Amino acid sequence: MSAAFVFIAESAHVLHTLAREPLGEPAEHRMRRLRSAGDRDDFSAARRLAKRAAEYAGESGLGVMDLRQRCDSCGGEHGRPVPTAGGWHVSWGHSRGYVVAGVSRSRLGVDIESHAPDVSEIAETVLTPRERVMVDSASDPSHSFLSAWTAKEALVKAGVCTLDDVGQLKVLRTSNALLPHQAGFALSAAVLRGAVAAAATREDAQWFGLDKQGNPRAMLDG
Repeated sequence: MSAAFVFIAESAHVLHTLAREPLGEPAEHRMRRLRSAGDRDDFSAARRLAKRAAEYAGESGLGVMDLRQRCDSCGGEHGRPVPTAGGWHVSWGHSRGYVVAGVSRSRLGVDIESHAPDVSEIAETVLTPRERVMVDSASDPSHSFLSAWTAKEALVKAGVCTLDDVGQLKVLRTSNALLPHQAGFALSAAVLRGAVAAAATREDAQWFGLDKQGNPRAMLDG
């Protein structure tokens, strides 16, 4: 398979339909440090959804605890997810009751946000001048901003740039649409109720939700 596979879901649905598994001690330790029960649920659900995406791609025998991370700077067990034993690159994200996870044969990044910050406070830092005009003129400025922000976060996770650089990286084609490509990565997005998700992938991304039983359900718009 040459495509990238990206899944988006509500955390509660993931936790209800996908089997509970140990996360592994490094992840369990990080999860225990989260103060909010909702944040802990999101943390666990994102990893379960990542396993589901890898299984759909053809990875066999993968446990949630096999999803490891390694910091590019210090080598610690946090930061960018490590490719699976079957060679699938993995990325995931979570935000206030929603999760996204993706797998690909090449490096990728995914991100999701369910709540827009005060755009006026950070737009000058994270948007290009042209993007600020597009967001300000959008019929729904919060949605337009989240579309840009999640795409830029996805590119950061894919290794294209750092958060310090996103203000110079253009991702919006219009106030309601992403550029098709940026820095050699295909950009795509999906919306689930109040959450906006984006993916930066080398291959074209196929987007999925989960049906009532937790099985993959292809999304017509991704």
